[in-house]
Amino acid sequence: MFARDLMSTAPVTAQVNNSLREVRDWMFSAGIRHVPVVHEGSLVAFVSDRDLHDDGEALEAKLDEWISDVMRGQTVTISPDSSMKEVMQVMVENKLSSLPVVNDERQLLGVVSYLDIFRHLLTSME
Repeated sequence: MFARDLMSTAPVTAQVNNSLREVRDWMFSAGIRHVPVVHEGSLVAFVSDRDLHDDGEALEAKLDEWISDVMRGQTVTISPDSSMKEVMQVMVENKLSSLPVVNDERQLLGVVSYLDIFRHLLTSME
């Protein structure tokens, strides 16, 4: 089993010029905690619900700021050929609950979350 077999292939994405309000609303309506940020087709960041709160400032005070204002440095990614074991190792080592899947050009192909892994494991136990 590989990342390409586990990943969600149509994740909600944001552009660098989306506001925090837009991204927060998308996360809430889709019931997700992470949003890949893309620019000109390439992944530039992976924003989590924690990124919206980590600086100690109230979210309401900054809802009209750009998502690029809360983006963090290098995003941990995996390739579509990463094995399920590799995906889980990266998640555990980096304390992450989901990972963007990218090709060599950093184009976003999908997202693998711990729920995707759990779903596969549950299905394989039946």
